[in-house]
Amino acid sequence: MGEQQPEKRRKGEHRALFLTRIDVIRTELQQGWPVKSVYERHKSELQMSYPQFWRYVSSLILKETPKVSDTAPPNEAVAPPVGTPEQPPAKPTDPHGGPVIRQFEYNPRAKNPEDLI
Repeated sequence: MGEQQPEKRRKGEHRALFLTRIDVIRTELQQGWPVKSVYERHKSELQMSYPQFWRYVSSLILKETPKVSDTAPPNEAVAPPVGTPEQPPAKPTDPHGGPVIRQFEYNPRAKNPEDLI
């Protein structure tokens, strides 16, 4: 009865700890530090395992899409991409107007891997 149970962890508690340090972690990763080194540096404050740290880094830092304000200088309009967008290749059609149905032809000595499929 005199035993004390360890404090129960609440869901999202470690994520909040990570988010409080996200700017420092992002800066260190942009400077070229390995993820493992950054984890070792912040391990005592974050109180999480390396796999969990890696999941947070990959989902919150590495998969970020750059914002327009991050890529373009202020007070300058973002130029549209140069050139025309690529058009999807036209599907081959039968001379009678219908779609072409590919037929399988077996060739046991085919040198092209596409012929084997």
